[in-house]
Amino acid sequence: MHGNFLLDVLESSYSVDQIAILENIFKNNATIPFLNLNEKNDFTKNVFVIDSYGNKKLIRDIYNEIEYPINRGPIYYVSHYVLNYSFETYIIITQDGMICQNPNNNKEVAFYAWGNWKEVLYTKHKDLEGGVILLAYPLKEGVIEISLSPILDFKKNIQLNHNEIVVNQKPSYTKIAENEMNFGSIILKNLYDIVNINRGNDLNTIPIEKLYIFHEPNSIQSLI
Repeated sequence: MHGNFLLDVLESSYSVDQIAILENIFKNNATIPFLNLNEKNDFTKNVFVIDSYGNKKLIRDIYNEIEYPINRGPIYYVSHYVLNYSFETYIIITQDGMICQNPNNNKEVAFYAWGNWKEVLYTKHKDLEGGVILLAYPLKEGVIEISLSPILDFKKNIQLNHNEIVVNQKPSYTKIAENEMNFGSIILKNLYDIVNINRGNDLNTIPIEKLYIFHEPNSIQSLI
């Protein structure tokens, strides 16, 4: 386990090409991955994210901390991301909302329901030739737009562009980081299609045909 959905599900197959294949599958079928964290599965003791202090946090334990039902996700998760370009956190995407570190106290867990925003967009990063996932058009008082993007790390996911023609060209994501962002944006877009159908209901219910349920991380490789 690595604390990153795509690394966990692809393992040694993790590559630009394999991520692109998965992205196209979920995009073309408008489906959503769903990791079954049933307590009977031993791997639930191993699936984790990494917080801003570098600590591994079992997703099962994070769910328990906020009393979120273990049978509802996760759909997607990443570590070493930032909210609005500056707040470092892990991100766990569930069918009901986003779980992350609390911006008001990063040692605590926060849950943000999808009903807070009208739409999810994939829009331009303010510092890069690349994109951010934007939770856009707040629907409730006191809610702000939130962008989701990887930490800028020149050793891992950012590269400088050398182009003599373009002056002051901004850096960009590495190809694999760009593909990860594309994948995340597709999954959230597919999810938000369901969220918008469910608005006004007590629970966000996903039709079974819209889910690709897998019972351990690497079993998603059967799609490829």
